[in-house]
Amino acid sequence: MPKPGTHALMSAAILMTAGTGIAFADTASGVAQSRLDLAGDLNVLVHEASASVCMINAGVAVEEEIATLADARTSFNLTLAALNTGEAEAELAQIEAAWRPLDGAMSMILAGDDPAAYTKMLSDGHASLEFATLQLLDKTANDYQHEDGVTMSDVLTVDIAERQEVFVQQLKQQACLMAADTVSTDLIEDFATTTMVFEKSLAALTDGVPEMGIVKSDSFEVNQVLAIAAYDWQRAAPLLDNIALNGAASVDELAQLRRVTTVLGDRMDLLVDYYLAVPAEVADDAQVAALTPATE
Repeated sequence: MPKPGTHALMSAAILMTAGTGIAFADTASGVAQSRLDLAGDLNVLVHEASASVCMINAGVAVEEEIATLADARTSFNLTLAALNTGEAEAELAQIEAAWRPLDGAMSMILAGDDPAAYTKMLSDGHASLEFATLQLLDKTANDYQHEDGVTMSDVLTVDIAERQEVFVQQLKQQACLMAADTVSTDLIEDFATTTMVFEKSLAALTDGVPEMGIVKSDSFEVNQVLAIAAYDWQRAAPLLDNIALNGAASVDELAQLRRVTTVLGDRMDLLVDYYLAVPAEVADDAQVAALTPATE
């Protein structure tokens, strides 16, 4: 899960240095990587905000989820501003148009309004906003894959890692929706599918799938984060299996799930940073923090 505004601020600094002649490793490549990271963050934040609104509406960890929603809203606005550098103007205009009414609804929820009053608006607007962010992500991924030294395997790997962040938020939202609608077989199937795809994708990133062009990383940091994420996922398996088996989630299970998804979201966010070689924001976790060497 992208932390409040940090990616936007760091990546905005990278984008600005490209026009000032200040060195940042390979400047052109740094800009492409940074833009892809930010575009991916927008897509994640769309789902994170929706999941938080569902949790608030369900009465689960309301204060914490209000804080999460506020952070997601702030991060989205900062990220959008960081990307607004004269590139992808049509795609960004679409995102802004789709975001504006949802941003207003979120501001009213954060001001204390009943989230149920905005559920339909947010649900209806989610698809349009997601579509617009995916269009931007496709464009920036295309720009990234034409950078010197970038292989198709790099593009595939980053794409899978970015999607893992989205799947984490979908698990949270799908379980929340299942708690409110215990008879929907579609929700049960969606939750089971998301769980399966996340697990298979994590294995693909960890071991590589040569026949699909996915190469196992030789980065120590990447492999350590993947190993820790696999351990976290294994510990979460009984909870996920129980929710899928019952086709519903209790308030206690939703509370456990939001803790699990927060941890996994942090892992996947850090993983993307390492894959893209952008300045990584280390999760507030001793295991993961130890992976990043201290800077003077």
